[in-house]
Amino acid sequence: MCGRCLSIQHSKGRYTYFFCLGQKNDPQGTCRERYVAADDLEAQVEQLYASIQLPASWAERLHEELDAEVIERQRADAAQRELLTRRVAKAETARRKLLDAYYGGAIDVPTLKAEQARIAADLTAAQDRLADLDANLTEWQEILELAAAFATRCGDAYRKAGDRTRRLFNAAVFTRLDVEDGRICHEEYRPPFDDIFDVPGFEYGTRNWMEWSERRESNPRSQLGKLMYCLCTTLA
Repeated sequence: MCGRCLSIQHSKGRYTYFFCLGQKNDPQGTCRERYVAADDLEAQVEQLYASIQLPASWAERLHEELDAEVIERQRADAAQRELLTRRVAKAETARRKLLDAYYGGAIDVPTLKAEQARIAADLTAAQDRLADLDANLTEWQEILELAAAFATRCGDAYRKAGDRTRRLFNAAVFTRLDVEDGRICHEEYRPPFDDIFDVPGFEYGTRNWMEWSERRESNPRSQLGKLMYCLCTTLA
C-alpha cells in the first residue's frame, strides 16, 4: 500500500477495475497493489456498512446522549449569550458617549473616526456570534439526529441504494478507505460518524458530543450538512 488514491478503469466495455495511481505515476514502479474488480470492492464496502450498523436497540440510548448534550450546550450558550448581549450594550453605550464627546468638542475628527471603527468592529463581532449561537445549535442537532438514525440503518440502506446514493453515503461517512492486496484494510470516519461508530466510547460512556460540536464546521449546512440532507431524503 503506497498511500496513493485509487482510480477506476473500464476495460473492453465490459469490465470495471480499480487501480492505484501509484502504478501509473511512480517511475520507480514501487507500488505493487493489484487491480481490483469494482464489483469486488463494492461488495466489501457493502459488508463494511453491514458490520458497522449499530443495533436498533442502541438508537434510544443514542438519542438520550444527544438530548443530554444539547441541554448542556444550551446552558453553555445561555451564559455566552448573556456575555455577548452585555458586550453589544456596552458598545452601543460607548458609541453614544463618543458622539457626545465629539459634539462637546472633547475629541477631534480623526479620533472620532478611529474610535468609531473600533467600536463598529467589536459590535459586529458580537452580533455575528449571537446570530451563530441562535442558528447553529438547532441545525447541528438536526444533523446529529440524522446521523444517529442513519447509523442504525446504514447497512440496510446502503445495500438497497443505487450508485449515486452510495457515493453520497461514502462521501458523508468516510474520509478515507485504505485498500491493500485488494482488501479494505482500514477506514477513517468523517465527523460525527467517528464518534457514533466509536463502540468503546458508546459502551463505556466516554463519547464527547460537546467536543465534536466545538470542532465542527462554522457553517452547519455546508458540506456535511448538505450530504446529511441527501441521506435524510433517501431514508425518508
